[in-house]
Amino acid sequence: MLAKAVIVLVSSLFLISCGRHSVAPTANPATLLPPTQLTLVEQWGIEAQGIKLSAAGYMLDFRYKVINPVKAAIVVNRKDKPYLLDDRSKMIVRVPAPANIGPLRHTGGNLKKDTTYFVLFSNPGKRINQGDQVTVVMGQYKLEHITVE
Repeated sequence: MLAKAVIVLVSSLFLISCGRHSVAPTANPATLLPPTQLTLVEQWGIEAQGIKLSAAGYMLDFRYKVINPVKAAIVVNRKDKPYLLDDRSKMIVRVPAPANIGPLRHTGGNLKKDTTYFVLFSNPGKRINQGDQVTVVMGQYKLEHITVE
């Protein structure tokens, strides 16, 4: 009990002293990641960059950066079929795979550290809009409640 009180007191004093100094916010996305994203980066070796509407709203462009190519290879597996879940309607959308070019995502090996890759999900009827919350699932990797930009 005494140890908890000391920790709270020291933490409070630290926060008070930090409040006196002006610190400019950083724009580095890696430092602004929510705890769940940080956990996913450590576990799966990829950092989500975001998801945006694309192709006049008929596609959703999910971007991710490879931090650890060995771990990321498990997520970017040719056999797994990524999908996106609209949190509101529970609609599932998939990655289109046109016959002449194949799946609209990176499916090969040779992942490179600090390289950004993509997954394009279909958005039939433009049902998912800017500001909606979605969940991206790639194999066992699951990034929940991303806001569509």
